[in-house]
Amino acid sequence: WQQTTQLSQWFDRLFEKGWEAVEMGFAQPQVAWRTGRKTKPSVLGTGAIERVKSINFKAASEAVALLVRLQPKSNSEVGICLEVRPTGTQTHLPQALQLMVLNDSDNAVMQAQTKGSQTMQFEFDGELGEKFSLRLVLGEESLTELFVI
Repeated sequence: WQQTTQLSQWFDRLFEKGWEAVEMGFAQPQVAWRTGRKTKPSVLGTGAIERVKSINFKAASEAVALLVRLQPKSNSEVGICLEVRPTGTQTHLPQALQLMVLNDSDNAVMQAQTKGSQTMQFEFDGELGEKFSLRLVLGEESLTELFVI
């Protein structure tokens, strides 16, 4: 059983375990951005929220940081940005890391693979109640983060 991240609750400041404030992420080496970019809430725009989570690949002893940024568009629509960055002292994402955004039927609607990339990002809009997931694949290991808007 895997916990689903309830994104709409983030606007009420209700966050699931593992999702840290970006400012906290900068203080922790395992989720520190190498670029030194610090995003302040005022830069994000009215009502925008962002959180960061460390994703650990056990088999490859690799970790990446997943940043999720939400921007309200209307009463029922939310702009979503999923960004994956290296962690700690790493300057690039693991080679051949694959990312896929899947719809609620588990069909890939967006996908990309790293080739020495420093960051990977997907941006899209979604409706309240809509479900999607982000699958990260590195070698034989596949990790999936489940979301509902």
